[in-house]
Amino acid sequence: MESVRILAVARSLSRLKRLRSSAAEEGFELLTARSGSEALAIVETGQIDLLLLEDALPGALTVVAAHRAKRGSEPHQIVALTPGLARGGFRGNIPYDDFFAAFASTGERKARIRSAVDRLRRQRELARERDHFRAAIHDEREQSARLLDRHLHLVKAFRAMEGINEELERSNKRLEKIARYDMLSGLLNRSSLFAAMDIEIERAVRNGAPLGGFMTDIDHFKSINDNFGHPYGDEVIRQIGNRLKLAMRTYDSAGRYGGEEFFIILPNTTIDQARMIAERFRESLDRAPVVLGDDTVKVTASLGVAEYRVGANREEWVRSADRAMYSAKQEGRNRTVVEA
Repeated sequence: MESVRILAVARSLSRLKRLRSSAAEEGFELLTARSGSEALAIVETGQIDLLLLEDALPGALTVVAAHRAKRGSEPHQIVALTPGLARGGFRGNIPYDDFFAAFASTGERKARIRSAVDRLRRQRELARERDHFRAAIHDEREQSARLLDRHLHLVKAFRAMEGINEELERSNKRLEKIARYDMLSGLLNRSSLFAAMDIEIERAVRNGAPLGGFMTDIDHFKSINDNFGHPYGDEVIRQIGNRLKLAMRTYDSAGRYGGEEFFIILPNTTIDQARMIAERFRESLDRAPVVLGDDTVKVTASLGVAEYRVGANREEWVRSADRAMYSAKQEGRNRTVVEA
């Protein structure tokens, strides 16, 4: 099995020890750094596949940019350690692939590291497949040049090239899906969600159209992981993603904001319409239990609805929805709250 080179960056020595222990239990070794400058020196070697980064660390943006630049199109993953709950991990334009709370349980740390490594290995497999098809096309082109005087062979070579090109296109589409979508929920990943929000904000400002959205968080998700195990927790995320896709209109967008949180973009939608759409989804989830193997589990969610206001930026819009969702949690969960 291919090795995975992991770098953990955090100021706390005890936190680094916990990460090293969790990684070791999953069969991985990791390097550690306690400052941005120390992390940069390691990242600049270009040998790091998976970066576990404390996002409040001074110089975190520089470390992420250097890692992205060094890896280029090569498969890599970046997972952030947030100072608080996942809902507090918003870091502007940093395109994390996933993130979790720095004080998360051992099981959660191990699951996040394992998931990041699984995503990395899927990226590697598809990259190898892409390179294989590119090499095959190159070989066929060279062969075609040698067969120009033999028409029949030339026709066969071009037909083979057409088939390989089709396979390459399919492979590239799969790579694009991994780049844009969260592999677990099937929704937009964090960076693609941010890009979609920026597009809809620009369109709403240009056309003077309303723009709504809502943040949703699965209630008591930790107890699902604790009682049933992380594979069942992953299955809940998958099913919630499917239900959100069914609830969306053709021009809506939904993405996994992080952990068990999702954000839904509702173009050309007033705050009252957004509330009705959010409440309809909440009620449908409340009525239909989630099937987990031989068990059925009642899963509910808390939702916060917010309208984009002209002059605000994407982060302010998300924070408005996040505050409303937090109010829904405080008021007893399994409810929809509209921003004040």
